[in-house]
Amino acid sequence: MSRFGTTGTFAWTPGDTLTTGSGVLLTEQDMFQYPFDTEIFSDSQVVRTKSGQRYEYENWNSVSYTLSFVGLRESKRDELFTMVNSLPIVAFSSPPTASGTWGTFRIPRDSWSDSETSFERYDVSFTMEKNV
Repeated sequence: MSRFGTTGTFAWTPGDTLTTGSGVLLTEQDMFQYPFDTEIFSDSQVVRTKSGQRYEYENWNSVSYTLSFVGLRESKRDELFTMVNSLPIVAFSSPPTASGTWGTFRIPRDSWSDSETSFERYDVSFTMEKNV
C-alpha cells in the first residue's frame, strides 16, 4: 500500500507543457513502493581562498524521486515504459488529496531499470525530477 492511497494516476505529455495527454492509472497492486529514494541535487560552486575561507555559490537546487515497483504486471510495465521513454513532463495524482496533484516532474534520460522476476512480473524503477 502506498502512502498516497490505493490508486494513482500519472498524467504525461511529451514536450515542455503538461496538457491533456496520456495517462497511466495505477491500481492498488500496481502502486510503487514506499519509502522511495529522494535526492537533492544542485548547481553550486565552492570557492576556497588562500586563507582557507570557504564560499559556496548556489544557482539552484531541486529534488528527484526514484520510484520502485515490485512484481509489476507486464501490461503496466509496458505503459510506464512508454511514458518514461517519451521523456515527458509528468504529474502524479492520487485520490486522498482532493486536488490530487503531487507535483510536476521531468523524467531524465536513462533512468529506467527493470528485470523480470517471474512470468510477466517485473521489478521496475525510474527517476523523476521536480520540475522547477
